[in-house]
Amino acid sequence: MGAAPVEDYDAIVYDCERGDSKVCADLGGGAGALMMSILDRYPRIHGLLVERPGTIKNAEQRFTAAAYASRSTLVSGDLSHEVPSGADVYLLKHVLHGYRDEEAEEILRRCHQAMRVTARLMVIEFVMPEVISSADPRIAQRAMSDLTMLAITRGRERTLAEWSGLLSRSGFVLNAVRNVADGSLSVIEAQPVVQQKDPPHAS
Repeated sequence: MGAAPVEDYDAIVYDCERGDSKVCADLGGGAGALMMSILDRYPRIHGLLVERPGTIKNAEQRFTAAAYASRSTLVSGDLSHEVPSGADVYLLKHVLHGYRDEEAEEILRRCHQAMRVTARLMVIEFVMPEVISSADPRIAQRAMSDLTMLAITRGRERTLAEWSGLLSRSGFVLNAVRNVADGSLSVIEAQPVVQQKDPPHAS
């Protein structure tokens, strides 16, 4: 995962930077192709790639060969245990569909703990329709991915209502949903909700 040519990701990186964004974290970003595409497009951004140790070793060679080393930090880690803090944008591309709801919520809660209130979360996934009423190659692609996730990881693809519920239960509010590429993939943008403290009781 994440080892496709960098140009394959051009369609989903156009809004990762909004003027004041300085650090972009790609969580579970594989060999780093999406992050490389972001670094190509936005020369002011520093990239943070988080992956498991074996994958990070492969990514290090790729980033060094492509001269991205000075603008990136590669971190070995497990998203269900810890997410690095300090980024302005957090990306999760084709990560959460590999997990059951309770596991995906744990990863999202880790993201929430790491994020400033001004940071943005971008979940890049398929969005299943509520009802399938006609043949459509794009929907067939999503349905096949749904079966694959169920068989291999016990995860699944989700409808927009299910994505919204998952985010809400994890402390996020859904801001926007944008279709990218050929329309089969979506960027689900959310922000962390600030937890309100209970007012002090009057004595």
